[in-house]
Amino acid sequence: MTLGEKIRKVRVGKGFAQIESTEGRAASGVLSAIADRLEGALDPVTIENERRAQALGRYQTAMERKQKLDFAGALDLLEELLMQPFFGVSEGELMCETAECYLHEGNHPESFHWYHYALEAASAAQDQAALILAYKGLGHLEFAQGRFPYALRHFDRALALSERLPNQNGALTTHLYVLQGLCQKRMQNMKDAMQCFRLAVSCCEGTVNRRSAVWLLLLIARLFREMSFEWEAKAYTERAASLLREDPLLEDTDIPTHYGVLLGIPGNMEEVCKVLREYLTRLDDEGYAFEAGIGYVELAKMLLAVDPKQADAVCRLAFERLPDEPQYESAVCALLGEIACKREAYQAALGHYQRAADGFKQMKQAKQWAHAMQVMSWIYRKLEGARIS
Repeated sequence: MTLGEKIRKVRVGKGFAQIESTEGRAASGVLSAIADRLEGALDPVTIENERRAQALGRYQTAMERKQKLDFAGALDLLEELLMQPFFGVSEGELMCETAECYLHEGNHPESFHWYHYALEAASAAQDQAALILAYKGLGHLEFAQGRFPYALRHFDRALALSERLPNQNGALTTHLYVLQGLCQKRMQNMKDAMQCFRLAVSCCEGTVNRRSAVWLLLLIARLFREMSFEWEAKAYTERAASLLREDPLLEDTDIPTHYGVLLGIPGNMEEVCKVLREYLTRLDDEGYAFEAGIGYVELAKMLLAVDPKQADAVCRLAFERLPDEPQYESAVCALLGEIACKREAYQAALGHYQRAADGFKQMKQAKQWAHAMQVMSWIYRKLEGARIS
């Protein structure tokens, strides 16, 4: 029932055939007149709106927990939300999120049930986006159990639906091509696997952000090398290095969240980082030190959430490989400062942020300089109390 319908129902129940004319009154005055006449009878509407807002807040908290790999905590909130559906997130999507958390927790039977519940709900509601999520999730579930022909079938269904969407999601299509290729590779269908990977690269370079294309190219290079296509692996490595070389600015760069999907390792961020480091080491060994340095910065940002000690070590590898110029030095120092704060090494963090601030000031980057100074002020208060700012 819409808000207007609820107002009408309450008005009729109170015996008001119509609201008296308020000629000459502004719109806000009309609304005040309505509120006065109904004498607070719209409280149920307000309560319902508050309930929806609280539900949305719980959903956002669940997604934050999921992003931090706290799947058990996310499940508590998601299962509660499934008991009280709310406007804004479909039932099928909620079920898919629940199933994915169970998948990450290793509870495959429960994940299987929730994905099939999601398929039923999405089919009934003709929710194409939720259907794609459900088929993709079932593919991951079958892949995790080594049932690659079944996984491939689900990924095929998800891709067919995705390609029919009016506004096709390039990142999703890229992922599905990669996942198809991984299934074909596990089934020893190397020719089909290579075709899937080539389609993924073509799609990614045309529609997805550059950082994603870099990691995808490194992934494909590794897979082609494993299939003994060394010359093509080398070509993909060079294309990845070229993209990194064209985009050397490190600050304000977002890390895509789907590297784990591209690698076929959903949810296990530590394993994702381990594999990405192997890619960068090979890139470094093949003589692309500068490009590897940029990649190490990206990897350090990812590690910051799971292992600050490793993040610090990887960031220092980046520092050693990037040019001794403020453009690079300042960004890396700021990241080292952030890592030091995470490790509660505040004195070290001060030194890193001071060096970063000096570089930002030299380059006249006011926004970055102000942020560095703000963090330094916070560190001083942390160390010495509010009297120093």
